[in-house]
Amino acid sequence: MKQTQRMFFMLMFLASASLLPAQKPPVVSLSKPNIVIIFTDDQQYDSFGANGRSKVQTPVLDRLAKRGVRFTNAHAALSLCSPSRAAVLTGRYGSANGVQKLGAKLREGEIAFAQDLKHSGYTTLFSGKWHLKNTPRDLGFDRVCSFRGNGTYFGRKVNDEGRQLKPEEHIDLYCARKSAEMIKDAAEQDKPFVLFHCTQLPHMDGKHTWPAAKKFNDLYTVEEMPLPTNWNDSLKGKPDYLKKVRNRSQAKVYGYDKPENIRKHAKDYYAVVSEMDSFLGLVMKSLKENGVEDNTYVIYMSDNGWMLGDHGMTSKVLPFTASTRVPLVIAGPGIEQGVCDTPALNLDLTATLYDIAEVEPTANLHGRSLLPLVKGEDPDRTIIHECLGGYGGNDPFLAAINGRWLYVQTLSESDHNKVTFEELYDKDSDPAEMTNLLTFEEHLTVLESLKAEIEQHRTNVLER
Repeated sequence: MKQTQRMFFMLMFLASASLLPAQKPPVVSLSKPNIVIIFTDDQQYDSFGANGRSKVQTPVLDRLAKRGVRFTNAHAALSLCSPSRAAVLTGRYGSANGVQKLGAKLREGEIAFAQDLKHSGYTTLFSGKWHLKNTPRDLGFDRVCSFRGNGTYFGRKVNDEGRQLKPEEHIDLYCARKSAEMIKDAAEQDKPFVLFHCTQLPHMDGKHTWPAAKKFNDLYTVEEMPLPTNWNDSLKGKPDYLKKVRNRSQAKVYGYDKPENIRKHAKDYYAVVSEMDSFLGLVMKSLKENGVEDNTYVIYMSDNGWMLGDHGMTSKVLPFTASTRVPLVIAGPGIEQGVCDTPALNLDLTATLYDIAEVEPTANLHGRSLLPLVKGEDPDRTIIHECLGGYGGNDPFLAAINGRWLYVQTLSESDHNKVTFEELYDKDSDPAEMTNLLTFEEHLTVLESLKAEIEQHRTNVLER
């Protein structure tokens, strides 16, 4: 009889509760935090509003920066689409994981973070651009909505969890909707999730253009667009191959010998950045609406920078800061708003994911967790950027980057142990990287220190 009475009162309570006004979504509490990685494509450091160096409008990402730590000296380990993604997936340099060119495959035995996190209990999700020969499922992702490489923004072929589709809407909008759906579904499960959301924007479409919707184009005028101070660089003090590299020849096709053409391109570029930002709003909104925002780390980064007239060039791959430097923000539980000037690499994200998830990596990671930095540590650090596979006519090189200096060793194509040219730039006094200080005796100590860092990289990474 008592059990019947309890059941009656419980049913009455539930019935009355259903008549109450809609309440805020519950905050889902999990033993481990969720992780969302937003990985944009070809987004230069300056094309992120929170960095305060341009008039670009990125309100969604700016809001993320206001509740996290913004890195001012983050770089790609190799400034190219496939190698950059491989670096984040494995936490290892391309010389070790096997991906140094577009569309390459990870070496046999390489372990992606999704595999380790999946084994530890995480639901693993992928949505967006995929640019490796391995498939997302090969590398441990449970649910996948992906498109391959680059191409048209509309009518793109998508593998949506096994369904082959060609959505009429913008490919990044479609995948943002899918990520929002995945977050909703994952929030209903009693386990943490990691989502790797990769955009195509602001990468050009298949016609080498940036066609944004009118409302985003209308945000900007050609006249207000920035012009790099080194747009007419004579390349004095730089290796000869730069005069013929694709970055330079394609820039001539674009008409970058005239400032107005650089500004016109900048307007189109900024417009698609703002359009991308609006799509990302769906992902961020889903975290909040499904009650997981407070228990989710969000990491935002680009795969590489972009030269928009810098040194009279376009594209990426080269060792100059406009090519290697990227925006980076980390926000999440217990992280206060801040700025970190310590150098960071994209392959550091992997170690950071393991640190957040409290999981021991299977592989030997080359990066280090950035959590100590977001919590206030500010140690001196020199990072190494490597480009040994060649792309677009560039010579192979290794570069050492710290808080003030950029040192570049151009290498022989046939013998990567042979240095054919050297460059040293003081980023404080010469941010445009116009004056090669290699022969200045007063910088000899700095030079020797940076050379030692590269030699250490050869020993610890290249020779293993």
